[in-house]
Amino acid sequence: TQQEAVATAVFGILPPGIVSAIIHLRLGNVRTALLPPLLLGTVIGAVSGSHFAMFIPEDILRHIFTFALTLVVATSMRTAFRKIRK
Repeated sequence: TQQEAVATAVFGILPPGIVSAIIHLRLGNVRTALLPPLLLGTVIGAVSGSHFAMFIPEDILRHIFTFALTLVVATSMRTAFRKIRK
């Protein structure tokens, strides 16, 4: 199901995200003062998003997931092209 696909994708990024966060923290790249509100927002978003996804019909959830991934790719590409132009 689409719910399983979303849950698997989210779970799959968890280990690399934790490792990356630890490395950046050790390198001093993290503004620790921003962590409490950032983590609070992340937890609230993850919990509410997970519950919300369970009640959305699979075809609609697939479109939302596709849109979100497309937005991430488009944003990443725009940033990369801006760096190339400089």
